[in-house]
Amino acid sequence: MKTILIDDEMMALESLIYDLNTHCPSVEIIKSVTTPEDAIKYINELKPDLVMSDIQMPRMNAFTMLEKLDYKDFDLILVTAFNKYAVRAFEFSAVDYLVKPVDPKKLITAIQKAKDKKASHDIEEKLALIMHNLKFGNNENYTLAIPTLDGAEFIEVKDLVYLSADSNYCHLFFADGEKLMVSKPLKHFANILVDHQFLRIHQSHMINTSFIKSYRKGLAGSIILKDGTSLPISRSCKSAVNQFLAGR
Repeated sequence: MKTILIDDEMMALESLIYDLNTHCPSVEIIKSVTTPEDAIKYINELKPDLVMSDIQMPRMNAFTMLEKLDYKDFDLILVTAFNKYAVRAFEFSAVDYLVKPVDPKKLITAIQKAKDKKASHDIEEKLALIMHNLKFGNNENYTLAIPTLDGAEFIEVKDLVYLSADSNYCHLFFADGEKLMVSKPLKHFANILVDHQFLRIHQSHMINTSFIKSYRKGLAGSIILKDGTSLPISRSCKSAVNQFLAGR
């Protein structure tokens, strides 16, 4: 798998080269560069299968660099020291990423995923989703861009009442009665919505706390939502629910 590496820090670049040579011998490093300008030049010329890029670089970041490319038919792995929210935005945008310092086990997994992919890379679509989620993710009332088979769904998070897991899928229920099924497990939503007044009450359920109507006691109890939906509280989530109720 022909690969180009990009990082403005030489030590980080050398460390990544070492890790790839040690743990991922199937990766053929055809070029490693330290500037986004060189990255644009060599990606267009050499047409790699995979690009692994740092995000924060002088003069332009990775997103701007990728937008300037003519050749975009490659897989992408971002190598980041970004904060936890940004990482969550990458997850929602279906972009593979590694957090510095790179964990060899996660590196092996990311490379294997890149090798196994059969679908088109859709770099431009992924970039659009990343930028949207990074821009709006810290706002109280924001839309979340979720990749789908047909493109993307933009959901108003403030109108999302609750989510229910269904194996590797998730059902989203909205205040206007609309429903949406997304091919992502509930844990992906839990990672980002926890910062936006959502509470995991069960392995299969996560709720928007602004839609809670009442709490019912029981073995573990249940939550009644304003639309009349009753959802059970699991024993493993009982403590978190009690902490939330005590703080209301």
